[in-house]
Amino acid sequence: MTDLRSLFAISGHPVDGDALQELAVGWVEASEEAQPLSCTDVTTGLATSAHFERMLHDLCLAGAEESSRYVLGTIRVSLLIRGIKAEWTVLADLGQACLEEFNDHSFPAAYIRGAVRFLMPRSPKNFADALRCRRRLETLGNGLLGPCRLNYRNVPTTPTEAARLLSELKNVPTP
Repeated sequence: MTDLRSLFAISGHPVDGDALQELAVGWVEASEEAQPLSCTDVTTGLATSAHFERMLHDLCLAGAEESSRYVLGTIRVSLLIRGIKAEWTVLADLGQACLEEFNDHSFPAAYIRGAVRFLMPRSPKNFADALRCRRRLETLGNGLLGPCRLNYRNVPTTPTEAARLLSELKNVPTP
């Protein structure tokens, strides 16, 4: 509104209240019809890397008691780590498999630079689901993705550790 008022002031015309009202109405109507921002990667159907990193950051800063109940899991996909570009259908299948294996969980999973990363509460069922997901990824496309490695690490509990981990996630993994 200030910009429109400035436009009137610069042009030497009096402020048109009707124009300001029409702008406000148009703004509201456009924002009601706009698609909401998505936290889902359209290629995989998993969380975007930005959304995943934000959730990880928030969990890291939630305190040691909360963070210690979770683990950061990683399933490294051999074919994709070597820098071979996968067709979009392979990435879609990868995402679908992860969504199906983690179907009753509310924790986030994202495909980031050759690896599926996920935050999950520590429980025998969740660890079994992650193992089943790794095995399923190894069978996609008759083994196209190659062997996958599954590993876990504790969720950081200090801002310094959190910053270090987030920095690591942004770097390209090595096989």
